[in-house]
Amino acid sequence: MLAALLLQAGVPVSIQQLTETLWDDQAPRSAEATIRTYVYRLRRVLTPAGGAKPAGAARAVGAPTPPGAPTPAGAPTVGGPAIPAGTAISAGRTIPAGPAIPAGRTRAAGATAPAGAATPVIRSAGAGYVVDVRPEELDLATFRQLVGAAEVARRESDTAGAAERLRHGLALWNGDPLAGLPGQPMKRYRANLAKLRLNALEALLAAEIDLGAYVSAGDQLASLVAEHPLDERFRRLLMLALWRSGQQAEALAVYQDARAALAAELGVDPGPQLQELHLQILRAAPPPPPVLPPPPVLPPAPAAPASPPMAPPPAVPASPPASALPPPASGSPPTAPPPSAPASPPASGLPPTAPPPSAPSASPPALPPPASPLSAPSASPPVPAQRAAAPPTSDPATAPQTATSDPVAAQQAGLDQVAAQRAAVSDPVAPQRSGLDQVAAPQAAVSDPAAPQRTTVSDPVAAQQATPSDQVAAQRPAAPDPVAPQRTAPDQEMSTRTVPRTRTTLATPAQLPADLPDFTGRAAELASLDALLPAGGEPPPAMLISTIHGMAGTGKTALAVHWGHRIAGRFPDGQLYVNLRGFHPSGVVMSPLEALRAVFDAIGVDTRQLPDGLDAQAALYRSLMAGRRMLLLLDNARDAEQVRPLLPGSRGCLVIVTSRHQLPGLVAIEQARPTKLCVLPDDDARAYLRSRLGTRAGADGGADLDTIVRLCGGLPLALSLVAARSVLNPHSSVAAVASQLAADHGTLDSFADTDPAIDLKTIFSWSYERLSPPAARLLRLLALHPGPDAAPATVASLAGTPVRQARAGLDELVHASLAREPSPGRFLLHDLVRAFAAQRAHDTDPEPERRAALARVLEHYTRASRAAVQRLDPQWDLDPDPSTVEGVAPVDIPDAGAARAWLAVEHQSAVAAVELAARYQLDDQLCRLAATLSDIFQRHGHWRDQVAMQTLALAAGRRAGDLGVRAAAHRSLGSAYARLNQLDAAQEHLVSALRLFEAVGDRANQGRSHRGLAYLHGQQGRYDLALGASQRALELYRAAGDPAGVASALNDTGWCHAMLGDFAPALTHCRQALDALSELGIANAVASTWDSLGFIHAGLGERREAVAAYTRAVEMFQELGDRYNEADALVHLGDCQRELGDPGAARDAWRRALRLLELLGHATAQQVRARLDRVAREGLVSP
Repeated sequence: MLAALLLQAGVPVSIQQLTETLWDDQAPRSAEATIRTYVYRLRRVLTPAGGAKPAGAARAVGAPTPPGAPTPAGAPTVGGPAIPAGTAISAGRTIPAGPAIPAGRTRAAGATAPAGAATPVIRSAGAGYVVDVRPEELDLATFRQLVGAAEVARRESDTAGAAERLRHGLALWNGDPLAGLPGQPMKRYRANLAKLRLNALEALLAAEIDLGAYVSAGDQLASLVAEHPLDERFRRLLMLALWRSGQQAEALAVYQDARAALAAELGVDPGPQLQELHLQILRAAPPPPPVLPPPPVLPPAPAAPASPPMAPPPAVPASPPASALPPPASGSPPTAPPPSAPASPPASGLPPTAPPPSAPSASPPALPPPASPLSAPSASPPVPAQRAAAPPTSDPATAPQTATSDPVAAQQAGLDQVAAQRAAVSDPVAPQRSGLDQVAAPQAAVSDPAAPQRTTVSDPVAAQQATPSDQVAAQRPAAPDPVAPQRTAPDQEMSTRTVPRTRTTLATPAQLPADLPDFTGRAAELASLDALLPAGGEPPPAMLISTIHGMAGTGKTALAVHWGHRIAGRFPDGQLYVNLRGFHPSGVVMSPLEALRAVFDAIGVDTRQLPDGLDAQAALYRSLMAGRRMLLLLDNARDAEQVRPLLPGSRGCLVIVTSRHQLPGLVAIEQARPTKLCVLPDDDARAYLRSRLGTRAGADGGADLDTIVRLCGGLPLALSLVAARSVLNPHSSVAAVASQLAADHGTLDSFADTDPAIDLKTIFSWSYERLSPPAARLLRLLALHPGPDAAPATVASLAGTPVRQARAGLDELVHASLAREPSPGRFLLHDLVRAFAAQRAHDTDPEPERRAALARVLEHYTRASRAAVQRLDPQWDLDPDPSTVEGVAPVDIPDAGAARAWLAVEHQSAVAAVELAARYQLDDQLCRLAATLSDIFQRHGHWRDQVAMQTLALAAGRRAGDLGVRAAAHRSLGSAYARLNQLDAAQEHLVSALRLFEAVGDRANQGRSHRGLAYLHGQQGRYDLALGASQRALELYRAAGDPAGVASALNDTGWCHAMLGDFAPALTHCRQALDALSELGIANAVASTWDSLGFIHAGLGERREAVAAYTRAVEMFQELGDRYNEADALVHLGDCQRELGDPGAARDAWRRALRLLELLGHATAQQVRARLDRVAREGLVSP
């Protein structure tokens, strides 16, 4: 009972939770009364007369130490004077106010609390209880604080300090936590706590290797490898310790043993981290040197010490035993070295960690409730292990200490001072971080606890560190890092989704919009901008940001584009343009993630291989930009936070940002160079009008031009609209234009100003009134379109008119400068014009008419999506279309190529359409469109958009009470989450989908749900479960009479048999699948089945048959444009050709695969390079 409360200290625990924890599902009827009795007794024990905690009262989640009982083994007492409250400890922490910790008190698990310590109070909280304890009274909180302090020390390049804190934290473990407590919830808690300890132990051993303690670390690692033979983290560290100690042969033997164990148990090869280290050792490269810890910098002894000086301790080795170390920062005494890791494998989930040491919490965060102990955060990607060299120093743990009144505090203060001085200096071999990050990342005050990997010169595509200090460090040149730590659990390593790590051959974009032929003026601004760049045409010596800000319509974009074209030659690696839509009246502002995906698309990076999260993608983007000379124009930014993730961060790049705001954050922090754009001077404005009006603006029109300039306020956009109106109206004189402007003077609500001469709504209103009625209506309806731009058929659906009529209206809008056609057949409105049109629609068109227009455009996207999907997958199971919406223009999608083109162009608009439907609760159309796009988004790797859409569809299904819609949304979410490697969420949604499909009797979709579960089990390496799910899907498809489903399930079943080594039944199933799929004409499934047959023939030793099958798969994947699967089949084809004694053919296949994988930025490119290097090294073929 007490353990259950302490595990969630400070957080209310309900009676129901306590009941489940104590009795599982066998609770007695009197459970609630029994719990209240327990609470009463605990209160009596913990609160004796006088309110002080009795001696021997437990302060931890372990068993209590009875009064007078000896101190547990390995938990020595702290000698010397008491440590008073407020004494500084590690990482800027202080001992909380309260009674001092007397000398001689133990601080290990199960130790007695100091006399007079505050009493833990069990108080009622709603329908449960909460126990209030201070962090220093709970050994688990102390452990987390020590690990957090170690993380801070590691980030400050204090490897020795990090190791010291980890040793003290691990010394608190005196056996299995919660030992002897029965029940599944406690068992899960024990597993989670054991994983915490194992992660910290891994981090400690990595740090000790960095400090040169190869022998002692190697001994412990050998034991850990024996206990956890499939955990590549410990094998990798053991290889590293052996290699650095000069035992290359032994290190290579560890790799071979790992390879054999993984192949025998899981049927997989070692992960990329282990393979890279293996290749580094084979190349006979010298191992990196150990980190030399700094000398202590001790404060001077006080003038009048309170006690006689202590003699300096004797010198000890560089990696001292825990007994020779000063007490840990939290006040816990040093103890013996940590025991071996527990034999049981760690749980898949981690309890949440405590707050950072710099800000200790009064009550640490609770562990997750027992009902869901596996809801762990995602494992962090690996972090490289190399930094720039630091000057040689000595170990603070071995240096003599100056006598002070408190040698422990003095030495700690010295270490903290050294750490502060070394914060900007990096050491040659950064500590291994997998366990440390998983345990303590939330305590290190970082924004992303799953911070990905830093870049190196040879590996700029690797995921980057997310904190600001590490972003700076990531830009430092560093040696190749083949020994980055292995940080994911074995089941996560088997995920099919990886982050690209190899340097890709990027495209050279030229995305700047066309320069204006009539660009006029801005000479002063252009001169100021030119002065930002070095003379002689050189690129900027550092990453340069130029912000151009001003009111709407001042020509910020025109100036940025014009200047960009003038200086484009300085940036040979390309010019990128992104419209951030910061002030988009529809409310669809481009998010930084969306903008990054647009940039990745432009430079040729496969967005399906991107890491999760904004910080990780921004870091990857900075790595790709490193060493390149790029110009990036970020147009129409809303604020600095929208811009920051898009900043390259390396020299040679120029970023131009336009915004209506001044963006002071960019100026203050990133030192952006601001340029304020005001209205045009009168002379420049008149010159612009004369260039546009030509001879009509003769000498006699001077006064009228002055009137136009004055009424337009020198605003370039207003001047452009007036000039366009006059040119398109050849019978209208300049005087008439000036008179009309004066008569129609009004306001533009979104951009009102106290000076009426710069009110834009007059100009928009005047242009609008000159439109024909159909074109005016079209302009109003265009403001309702959800996406950034639209095709004529989309606009026709909005208006409910034929496409030809809609195209005529669009041409009229373009001629009136109220719309633009940036590319053939794509039309858009300027954001100011859109604001004007939206206001006009609201004032002019009744609500039912506007909703009808929205319904038509949503139906347009639904029908077009269905047509595209049918072209790509002719056997797609289409439900009958129940729609009765009229006035929807048809979309011509004649073949698969046209379908792929339509989906690429309309992707963003289709997603925005779903969001628009949710905003107006047009649930029927929302669900139909989301269901149509589900499979195609999954196939093309748009898994994040799939999650967003299906989440909205699930909410709509719940509002409507439609079990079928909910089931379909759950199935789609499960498939998307599985491919995003969020396996717990995938399992939850797929199981929910299966239950709902069973409730409505939909056998075919039950089969699809079982196929999804089979894929999920395969990701986890549980092919026996995957086989069962595939066989169940096959039964359901047959019962439903779904031939395409039957064929697909046959292929799945054959593949599972092959992965289990049962090649004979695998061959039978896949041959049956091939015959059925070929007859049905499902090309992508046929190609996948040929690939399966290649693997099966290779497993049977039939190399020639395997070559033939892989060759056919390669040909079909190439025809379908499926580049990743083409590359994967090429790799296996080369393997078979090599085994057949044709190394030349193998080399050619691998070269083709390597080109595709580099284009995709896929991590397996490194494995293909290794194959090519091997055949070249063996002299079988030329490089």
